[in-house]
Amino acid sequence: MLWVKKSALMFLGLTEQCSTCSGHIPSHSHPCYSITEDIVNSCTPSEDERPPSRQGRMEGQSSLLKQSPVSLLPLPLGDHQIPTSVHNNHNLLSLDDYDDYGSAPLYDNSPGKISDIWSFDSIGSFIISDKWASWKDRGYRLHPWFSFTITSHIPVGHEDHLLPWLPTPQLPSQKFVTQGMDSKVYGLQALLDEAGLLENTIESQKALVCGRDRADQLIMVDMENDGVHIPLDQIQISSDIDSFIWITDQFSAKSMDLHLNISFGSKPPFSVDNFITVNLVHPPTDEAEKSSPKHRSSKDVKLSNIPHMEFAHSGQDHRRVNYIVFFPRMIWKDGQVNRYKTLIPKEVQELWITEVIMPACKEVFSENPAISEYIPGSVQELHWKSGNRKHQSITFTSQDLITTLINAMKQKVQVNPALLGRYGSFFFAADARGIKLTTKQCLQPKGHGQDSPELSSIFGAFEDLDWEYMLDRSHGELYLDLGISFHTKHNTPLVGLWRLNKLHESYELMGMKKGDVHHFSTFGNYGGRKAAMKKERQQAVHIISRISYNLAFELVRNPGILDYIIGDMEAVKSSDRFTDACQSWVNLFDEGMKRSYGVRDEVRATAPAIQDLLKVAFLKVQHYYFLSSAL
Repeated sequence: MLWVKKSALMFLGLTEQCSTCSGHIPSHSHPCYSITEDIVNSCTPSEDERPPSRQGRMEGQSSLLKQSPVSLLPLPLGDHQIPTSVHNNHNLLSLDDYDDYGSAPLYDNSPGKISDIWSFDSIGSFIISDKWASWKDRGYRLHPWFSFTITSHIPVGHEDHLLPWLPTPQLPSQKFVTQGMDSKVYGLQALLDEAGLLENTIESQKALVCGRDRADQLIMVDMENDGVHIPLDQIQISSDIDSFIWITDQFSAKSMDLHLNISFGSKPPFSVDNFITVNLVHPPTDEAEKSSPKHRSSKDVKLSNIPHMEFAHSGQDHRRVNYIVFFPRMIWKDGQVNRYKTLIPKEVQELWITEVIMPACKEVFSENPAISEYIPGSVQELHWKSGNRKHQSITFTSQDLITTLINAMKQKVQVNPALLGRYGSFFFAADARGIKLTTKQCLQPKGHGQDSPELSSIFGAFEDLDWEYMLDRSHGELYLDLGISFHTKHNTPLVGLWRLNKLHESYELMGMKKGDVHHFSTFGNYGGRKAAMKKERQQAVHIISRISYNLAFELVRNPGILDYIIGDMEAVKSSDRFTDACQSWVNLFDEGMKRSYGVRDEVRATAPAIQDLLKVAFLKVQHYYFLSSAL
């Protein structure tokens, strides 16, 4: 980065921190100008300007993990309104300066604008863009226990909350549709028979497009007519860990590949709410709160609302773990679109990589010139060398070196708050998704009489992680997704579907929020559901969310692809690409008729809860299938 731009950013940072000149440009007599002269001369603050260190945990941390668990009797399956108490000490901030609370600016959610003073470069354009006025330190700080939004140490009643049901006898079929005077109820197979075997006939168009049979009666569809009752001995049940997320500001791993490139994706890694939150201290609203941090409020903030970017990764394919870095100080909501801005501009990413990541790497490898010579000096240098086409990373194979790197990164931010203060309070999420194909093999029973699967069974598949360190809640919170799948061993290809009425009953018994219902095609009685658990109950059972869906979706599911068939414009133009894409789907459905698809349910919970749920999952699932009539 040019020293002029760097100096301008540092001056902008100082004016934002200064209570006298915040919001306007100070006069030449203001002391900020003399500070600016020092910036231009050195671009490095003195030792006296360093803020307090944010290393380690406060003494009060250990007391959190020793609290007695929330007292909650096992959930009576017929009672939907069980009160739970919440141990919440988020507002009792210690006077210890865990995250440099005194430097937080007063609350300001405006987009911000940079004065025209920044337009004097050689061609008359802006030295720095208006983005820097928005992507700044807005005063949010980490709570000393920021990762513990569930504050009880031991989950209670969580086993009862795994697939609860209202006991009803399982019947061969349930009637959802009643035949009328001018209508007739058809199953799907009967509807296809009514349409005939030939395409584009009057009969097929009348049945499938107009919704009338050959007797001109209205067609009503009830898929229960096609239902096949499968006995329990013809059902295969499997469990797995589909994903995990570890939230920490004390990141550690055994090895990783550190990213040195800017991320150019159109969406950030956490673009959708995953129901994980962290607790942040609000910016001060007045001078009294600024001088006395214990009077500030705090709240749980969704991960998807915090600016973040890729940091590193380990493993590949179904064993890949992505490490994401979050910057809570830059949280802001664009009032014009009423959305949180979380996709970090490339200029802001570049400053982070050039001024924090790369110097920290050089410091770590300073005693090894055989390595340090290969570390680039800036993102711009990488661009000059290979453009944006080549992915550049540095492999760390020592856990001690990774710890040293993280400490060096924190130090780089601390010694230069004027330039890098916006990156302060950074923390990490270790994010592994879609790992079920790996963990199913790890958790698969080897024979009859085998003990229940243990969470430790998957550790060997992710050797780059220090699981013992991650499971210690004093280092952060680990969440895992326990997946349970129902499959059929029936000779005839079948498609499993969740009955929504029974699914809703189960969700209500768990104390879930309303969430989202995803219908199977246009059928109102079948589909899936996704919802978070209500906060009060989370504190007791440690379950965060649940999702239930039909595995027939896997036939066309293509993660990471925005357009399932083709882009909207191709469809509007009815182009050859659109026609080819439609034919591809027809081919997929033809192949799909040759195999069966089951259903799946996943619960997201803390590691202590998942460790217990794994032990009872198989028995609970058997009872659920036999007694709930949910599928």
